[in-house]
Amino acid sequence: MNFITYAPLKEQLRERTLSDRQALPYLVASTAISAFVLGISSHKNYNLPDGLSVGASLTLAIAGILFAYNKNGKENGYDLIQKFMVIGWITGVRFTLIAVPIYVVVVVVAHSLGFSLKEPNPVGFTYSALFEALLYYRIGKHIEDTRGTIQAG
Repeated sequence: MNFITYAPLKEQLRERTLSDRQALPYLVASTAISAFVLGISSHKNYNLPDGLSVGASLTLAIAGILFAYNKNGKENGYDLIQKFMVIGWITGVRFTLIAVPIYVVVVVVAHSLGFSLKEPNPVGFTYSALFEALLYYRIGKHIEDTRGTIQAG
């Protein structure tokens, strides 16, 4: 994985010789850093439960990408990053449209059962972790549907 130099990567991308396996660390690192920064920056008074939440999110993001990589055919797969971004966007939008109303119901039920809904709370943590795990699972399954052979152009 290169951290500073573009030249070797530009050449591989131009010649379409950069494999999904070679691109995978870039996708994992970018997603992990994004998940970490978003998790850290969303809390004013950072504490242990927040750290556990960020750790769970990082773990799920990395596991989700590796799951998608496997479902894409591992070394024999192609266009993982394109598939992950495009399918991930649509899956994320759909999940959000479903998750928000469900979360409202969960909050109402949790409140009526006496759970504290102040942040951080086990209800929010569990819901977020479940949401993320299902999101990555569905992305991987949709990517699996795109597997096939590349036709010579």
